[in-house]
Amino acid sequence: MLTFLSSKSEEEHFVVLSTVNCILEHVKYNYHIDVIEKCEAILDDSEYFQNVQISAVLCLYRISHDSKYLIEIGDWFDDSEQNREYLTNVLDRNSKSFVASVKAVLRF
Repeated sequence: MLTFLSSKSEEEHFVVLSTVNCILEHVKYNYHIDVIEKCEAILDDSEYFQNVQISAVLCLYRISHDSKYLIEIGDWFDDSEQNREYLTNVLDRNSKSFVASVKAVLRF
């Protein structure tokens, strides 16, 4: 599954997005180092769409509990209703405690 995260092809955008969301919802800590590396690579590469990067940030935050990832993308939601809507939809599929911690950091 982690090999799908390396794709940068625009045609495979939804494959990467689905993979990141699957990892977000079903993260297994026995491969979290690989997930962190792949998600950080997605975040650092401007070729990925922001919805993929948002999901990658949520994975990174869920695994590490480090708010630096959320803070890094906080301004993406000020000017983009699409990003706010996407984040809301992704958070709807997560636990209340995770949602509350994300919203507290993002002041969302």
